[in-house]
Amino acid sequence: VDHLHATKLWVGKDLRFGQGRKGDVEDLICWGKDLDFSVAIVEPILIDGARVSSSRIRQLIGEGRVDEVKNMLGRYHFLSGRIVGGHERGRGLGFPTANLSTRTEVLPPDGIYATWLHRGDVRLPSVSSIGVNPTFGEGPRTVECFIMNFDENIYGETVKLSLVQRIRDEKKFSSVDTLIAQIRDDVACAENIFRGLNLAAES
Repeated sequence: VDHLHATKLWVGKDLRFGQGRKGDVEDLICWGKDLDFSVAIVEPILIDGARVSSSRIRQLIGEGRVDEVKNMLGRYHFLSGRIVGGHERGRGLGFPTANLSTRTEVLPPDGIYATWLHRGDVRLPSVSSIGVNPTFGEGPRTVECFIMNFDENIYGETVKLSLVQRIRDEKKFSSVDTLIAQIRDDVACAENIFRGLNLAAES
């Protein structure tokens, strides 16, 4: 009220806040009478019989079910950050990757994902790896993105990476050749995923 000059708050009926989550809607209504703001209650939104909530969305992302959150968010869950230099292993394998430095708190589990990389207003189909690159000896957790049919330098750019669908778990391969064959399969799988989307609705 002092800083935002709030006059009306819209909240879910099961709102809990404050220390020990002891605050609730009734507290807000009482304070509103004293501080001259009103409180409106938003009824739950159901999709396929399930209630939409931030905790449900975080759960789905945490399980790698990123394709299921789109209906709840009205968009794909995305990571954002800056493209930074990496080990350039992907380039040596024939699949150069853009390494995303992100502070996004809600990351899905390690694995391979079909993704859209948003570079300004341009959306580029891509395959992204989230994980520790176990084939080369486990390192720090990274987000690496192979952009299909793309060969431009985007180091230093800030981009957004939308997670469309999980393709598979991250795993350690017995040889580099086996890894390259799997990457080819991953790219083909992502291409099939993109072909299956209603691109008009995706725009």
